[in-house]
Amino acid sequence: QVLTGLIPYHYKHDIAVLFAKCKGENPAIPPAVSQTLAKLMQDCWDSNRHQRPCLGRIKEVVQREMDSLRKRPL
Repeated sequence: QVLTGLIPYHYKHDIAVLFAKCKGENPAIPPAVSQTLAKLMQDCWDSNRHQRPCLGRIKEVVQREMDSLRKRPL
């Protein structure tokens, strides 16, 4: 949502989202998303909540990505 401005599953009805999540489906990751952020998103979707990254790790990865974007030439 932050990267695209779209609500996740914007193309599905609420009940379809429920069934998709029950089947373990996640929204498509836009191609413009870096591999690092894509991996973080996938890690956050882990069905085992104990395997998901903690908030500190999420903050660290996002901060690093933001810093690298700031350093890129326009």
